Amino acid sequence: MIEGKHIGNTTRSQNYAMDGIVLAGTASNVGKTVATLAVARALSEAGYDPIPAKAGPDYIDPSHHAACIQRPSRTLDTWMQGVDGVRRNLQRATRPSTETNADIDVNTNINTPINADLVGDTPINADADTTADADTDADADTDANIRTQPEQLTHPVAVIEGMMGLYDGSVTSTAATAVALNLPVALVVDAAAGMQSVGATALGFQQYAAHAELPSDVTAVVDDARVDVLGVIAARAHPGIHADGIEGSIPDGMEWFGYIPPISDLEIPDRHLGLHMGSERPIPTDAVAEAAETVDGEAIARAARPVARNSDHPVQGTADHPTHSHTDTPECHTDTPECHTDTPERHADTSAHHTDTSAHHTDLPTRSPSRFPAASNKTTPTSPEDPTIAVAIDEAFRFIYPATMERLRELATVTTFAPTAGDDLPDCDGLYLPGGYPELHAAELEDSPARSTIAERAADDLPILGECGGLMALVETLTTTEGETYRMAGILPGRVTMCDRYQALDHVELVASDDAVTASTGERHRGHEFHYSTHTFPTNDTFDVAADARFAFKVTRGHGIDGDHDGLHVHKTVGTYAHRHAASGAFDHLVEAARRYATGP
Repeated sequence: MIEGKHIGNTTRSQNYAMDGIVLAGTASNVGKTVATLAVARALSEAGYDPIPAKAGPDYIDPSHHAACIQRPSRTLDTWMQGVDGVRRNLQRATRPSTETNADIDVNTNINTPINADLVGDTPINADADTTADADTDADADTDANIRTQPEQLTHPVAVIEGMMGLYDGSVTSTAATAVALNLPVALVVDAAAGMQSVGATALGFQQYAAHAELPSDVTAVVDDARVDVLGVIAARAHPGIHADGIEGSIPDGMEWFGYIPPISDLEIPDRHLGLHMGSERPIPTDAVAEAAETVDGEAIARAARPVARNSDHPVQGTADHPTHSHTDTPECHTDTPECHTDTPERHADTSAHHTDTSAHHTDLPTRSPSRFPAASNKTTPTSPEDPTIAVAIDEAFRFIYPATMERLRELATVTTFAPTAGDDLPDCDGLYLPGGYPELHAAELEDSPARSTIAERAADDLPILGECGGLMALVETLTTTEGETYRMAGILPGRVTMCDRYQALDHVELVASDDAVTASTGERHRGHEFHYSTHTFPTNDTFDVAADARFAFKVTRGHGIDGDHDGLHVHKTVGTYAHRHAASGAFDHLVEAARRYATGP
């Protein structure tokens, strides 16, 4: 721990469940993930309870949060969830597990089945009997992760890692997330090749806030839409003259939160979809502890501010908290294309936020995240009318938001299985195949008994949703970049071929063409897409694309499967390239379809 200047919020509000701060980069790949872990460690050592979260639709960065901090990392995407949904999602992170049903981060430990008794956020004290969902690669010693005992904790502080650079993005940005939550920004600057210029950069980012354009669907809801850059963390700064020179360059009125030294063990290897997952290459906890030594956790806690709440969402256990002044004003949709470079930052940092009723699309119904119901507090479904949803979680299927599992468990009984480990499809009334890396495990998927069972159940009209990697597992064949072709389930027509460069990367908006498994006709769903594969239809005489290809959605933003459509639809099976959040209502529809399937015609 280091001593810092004492400015910012020096009194802790008793009217909010948690405070928070956003860690924003000057650009992609400046060290935000490592800074987030170091800040969380510093806060924990200072006696605070760090609550990890990620701005944007990322799955990969949150897996490193979960592996190191040992609790699920919340996805905060205003494009997909809306301002109201983002606030609610973050606030729910502080509820006890018996109240939230917040699922473990399945990206952290894909080899441990999800136990109904372990669906809540992992307790902050990592005792052996409460951390069965912890990363199997992580040190089992409770001193080896970011944990302190409950009696040491004084207050929860949300640590929200940004996406790309602070102001980057069209439909959303890190700045938009900070504004939506009414939180200050700590700027992460790569100082490897600079010193006084770090201060100049920080001042420029602070002053640019007056010129920044924020999404209209955020500014329409937030009364005081100002970006407040109040401090700096220097990444890859050497101790001594280098760090001291950087600190001396920080402008008056800005906080010096410390620096992250260049430590080789803090590097995370890349691959085609971004970083390796936290379960595959967890950052060594001793390296995180070393990085945290030069970060001022107390200064960060003082600078953090109360997280904005919605008036219709009281935080459990805090009945005396006043309601927030912001209302659920319908937001507008922005249609400006997202800016992307040829080398995208990891999966998470390239997409963005927000959804709600659209003022521009009044002719079409929209699932309104601001009306998304709060948790039902049902830990284990007991009603015989509850359908069973099977969810694939293994090496090939990894990309699942904690809120999605949370929502499924509120509405249904959830059972998980691992196709790449040889598991067959369990008895179920509906199936969810999430995204992931089927191309890396195509041989195991081809040999899995689940492949033929899923095809048989699909022909029996079992409701099935496959997203991105799940779509790839549902088509006829998958061809890798090495040219090897493997048989998939063969439910959806066509084949998928992996490419060396990404084929789609954007936030998306879909309009339902008919009443399919995950939407009603005319509903508008928002999500994101990021994939390296292409889909092509059969070229034989027995298949006519115009007559035989059925799509569940028209694409109004994004690429989808063919540039205009997404959601290949056969029987009761839908496969999309788009990933959707639970706030879209897609999983409510899936459960209802499963309920109808379970009860029969």
